[in-house]
Amino acid sequence: MTSQDESPKLASHRPLSPSPSPHRHRDSDVLSLQRELSDKERELKLALQASLELVQANTELRQQFDEQNASIQELDAMVGDYEMKLDLLQSEKQEYQQSLSQMNERYEEAIGELAVTREHLNNSKNEIEEYQRTMQSLSHEMVKQSHNSRHGGGGGGATATVS
Repeated sequence: MTSQDESPKLASHRPLSPSPSPHRHRDSDVLSLQRELSDKERELKLALQASLELVQANTELRQQFDEQNASIQELDAMVGDYEMKLDLLQSEKQEYQQSLSQMNERYEEAIGELAVTREHLNNSKNEIEEYQRTMQSLSHEMVKQSHNSRHGGGGGGATATVS
């Protein structure tokens, strides 16, 4: 409010002083309003600049988000591929383990057969050694009999039979 707009009662209580001219008062109001308008324009420009910066930052963040989303989708596809490969490898591992178990069983059977074969071989070796001893003994007996029969010892020599 200006001093001119005040009611007459209040004017009487005011000390008497030279009042500024109404024209001057308007000029200062206009200047004040222009300053306020200029300040508001500056604030508006700053707000617009901040808004543009935020839009730019938002655009950059959106672009990063889209790139990360594409990377995530690519990684998801890779994970799916690796899971499939892992399943394949696990089934191959099971097949190998089954084959290994079968091979181990066959190995154990072969070892058992080998032990039996060794036992047979040892028995055969022992029999051969016994046959050799028997043959040597028979050979000595024959030589002895031959020698005795040449030298007059005639007579009943022992007869050995080989079974």
